[in-house]
Amino acid sequence: MIGFHSLQYISKRDMQQEGFASKINPKVNTIWRYAAWYDCFIPKDQQLSLGEGDTKLQEILTASGGKVYFKREDQNPTGSHKARSVAYRLSLLRQQGKAKAVISSSGNAALAVAAYGVLTGIDYYILVSPDTQIGKLAKLAELASGCSRLHLAVSSRAMRFANYLSAKHGMANLRPSLDDEALVGFESIAYELYEQWQSQGEQHLGHIFTLSSSGSSLLGIKQGFDRLVQSGSLSSVPALHLVQTEDACGMAQAMGAANLGAKTKEYQSQTVRNLGVKQSARTSQVIEAVQQTKGQAWIISWAEIKAQQAWLAHQGIQISWEGCASLAAAVKLGQQAPLADRLGIVCILSGQYYPEVKYDINKLPRLETIQQLEEWVGYS
Repeated sequence: MIGFHSLQYISKRDMQQEGFASKINPKVNTIWRYAAWYDCFIPKDQQLSLGEGDTKLQEILTASGGKVYFKREDQNPTGSHKARSVAYRLSLLRQQGKAKAVISSSGNAALAVAAYGVLTGIDYYILVSPDTQIGKLAKLAELASGCSRLHLAVSSRAMRFANYLSAKHGMANLRPSLDDEALVGFESIAYELYEQWQSQGEQHLGHIFTLSSSGSSLLGIKQGFDRLVQSGSLSSVPALHLVQTEDACGMAQAMGAANLGAKTKEYQSQTVRNLGVKQSARTSQVIEAVQQTKGQAWIISWAEIKAQQAWLAHQGIQISWEGCASLAAAVKLGQQAPLADRLGIVCILSGQYYPEVKYDINKLPRLETIQQLEEWVGYS
């Protein structure tokens, strides 16, 4: 594995703001602050927003005394960084005049689509796994019940059915692992970190840890930093670390991350299951991105997630398993060498904590055949 001292760091002298400042809208504090950086021009009257972005960069001293910054993406309006991606993607979808779209999701992306979708006049077909965390599922059902254009169903074949509807009926497939346009909204994390880091007065932005089952958010963040480098605003991209759980770790294994072996008993009985795709179409891109930036891949166990969740609760921070996993990976890096302040470690806390609630999943349509799917969308 790459050691600390061989990494390329972004220093304060790299962070010259003149060129960057000319391409932002200082009057806006959402992802649209950086609209001029995005590939596709979206007019102001087409820019959907619920106040996403401008999330806190919070300094924390770890138990070992090292300094870590948390990028509090759980503070987004729908509770995760997926709000950034969806705000951009649905704005583009509306601008393109699309009538219908579909998404399969383990929870966070679906919640964002449900929240932003009501602003668009487009019909959304949301397919979720029966293993979706019950608190997220209950919130999704609440959002869907308030809008006739939001159609929610449960299926053990959610991803396959979404792909089918996209291929057979031409619906836009919004799953980030399949949709390149979904990466653009994640770029705003890079631009925002660029601004925030200078205001912290730190010397180096060295490492960024993010949990990603498909790698889409990591690629979007890299895309943003790449644009900053290409514009001359930065000389290099910080080391990007891919964090995956023992449930979905194909990319991390492909990069040589230590295999945890048999799944732990704690894992088998907990809601950490089904955090995302098991195999990603973006595997080769993600491996290249991590290697290019001299980052690493990490596989995190349920026990490690649980330990960091307890520690965060001590700090008054209650977030989902996803955010705890990124911190657990940073702690493991610190076991290789001390978490020195100058290294500039940022953990993306990517999801809000949803408590377990009582909700009857049988209230939702259950789709397990193509005929049931066709009847649900009204094509049969």
